Amino acid sequence: MERGQRLLSAGDIKGAIGALKNVEGLAPDDARPVCLRSVALDKTGDIYNAMAKARRAVRLDPKSAMALTNLGRLLSDKQYLDEVSDSLQSGSIPETLDRGLN
Repeated sequence: MERGQRLLSAGDIKGAIGALKNVEGLAPDDARPVCLRSVALDKTGDIYNAMAKARRAVRLDPKSAMALTNLGRLLSDKQYLDEVSDSLQSGSIPETLDRGLN
């Protein structure tokens, strides 16, 4: 996972996505590589998969500040502000994601 983080920080988005995908395969229950891959996917403009990964990261670890912050950022960037507020207050996954990004 450290390699994926370094590649992401260095701007090698494709490399980071590949490295984090490998980590996800080795540790499928770890929210951290899923969340970081979401960040990388967003940087490529692939909002659909970025949001799906963000949602998955929150489901894997609903108390993860990193996962919740990333999901909130993606939702607020995409103008789902009411759902962001509601989901952060309740700790639930916004309905828009449950409906549209399965």
